[in-house]
Amino acid sequence: MFFAEVAGSIQGDPDKKLSTRPKMDEEESKNYYKKISEMGKYLQDQGMPLAYHHHMGTVIETEEDTIKLLENTDDSVKLTLDTGHMLFAQGNSLEILKNFSDRVIHMHCKDIRKNVLDKSLKEDLSFRGAFLEGAFTVPGDGCIDYKPLFDVLKEKNYSGWLVVEAEQDPAKANPFEYAKIGYKYLTETLNKSNIQIFKN
Repeated sequence: MFFAEVAGSIQGDPDKKLSTRPKMDEEESKNYYKKISEMGKYLQDQGMPLAYHHHMGTVIETEEDTIKLLENTDDSVKLTLDTGHMLFAQGNSLEILKNFSDRVIHMHCKDIRKNVLDKSLKEDLSFRGAFLEGAFTVPGDGCIDYKPLFDVLKEKNYSGWLVVEAEQDPAKANPFEYAKIGYKYLTETLNKSNIQIFKN
């Protein structure tokens, strides 16, 4: 069960700057972690583990937010690691994988166009404005090197999902063509890391 907290989220509002995303104080965070833990335990008992998705424009956005969530919730709360959102929030996906590989059960393989990211952060664009500008792209078309990430997945015997993903304007980036670019790059890179691929 993929879950992202969208209460107060600014991700869909074209007038809300990235810097205005919601944040929780210490007391709110404690209550939130408790509730997420309860959800995680319940869903695990149902055979449907909770995979938390950190996301731009939400209360769990940054590497620090994500680490605090994982450190303060029950082990039943798993993680959807989104490489694009983590880099956008100026975090490090490799460190998350190294330190919390046992919690990662799903990965969104999303790349970043660094020049657009730099502009988005400098000008404090809205999240919607940033992705319409082209901040996100598929793996192999941006600045993220997936080989080190996949080497860690191999070392940790990862057996979850990898999804090619990119929020892009379809008028500027043909979805089918970009899906092929991402699939080709990921397949080649996974082979280099000796990870067996099961297609679905």
